[in-house]
Amino acid sequence: MSEPAHAKPGKEGRLNVRASQRQLDLLRQAAEAQGRSLSDFVLTAATERAEEVLVERRLFVASSEAWDAFMEALDDPPKPVPALVRLLRDHDRDVHE
Repeated sequence: MSEPAHAKPGKEGRLNVRASQRQLDLLRQAAEAQGRSLSDFVLTAATERAEEVLVERRLFVASSEAWDAFMEALDDPPKPVPALVRLLRDHDRDVHE
């Protein structure tokens, strides 16, 4: 079983972040309040938030009515709109030229 991302395995990477003095002061105060180093506090907070963001992208909660409507929409997608197809094709061509 893999360890949670916020566990303390050997650290091989480095992360440099620029911050305003106000941000640094705030982070230092919060780290001190928890009895942790600034690096540990920032890395743990950032890792926890990253995990939350990714869970939000994977977890889909809906009522049974909303789920049925979602599945119905997947089973019967709308017909292509010619003007939108041209717009996207032209954009793709402009981006890749």
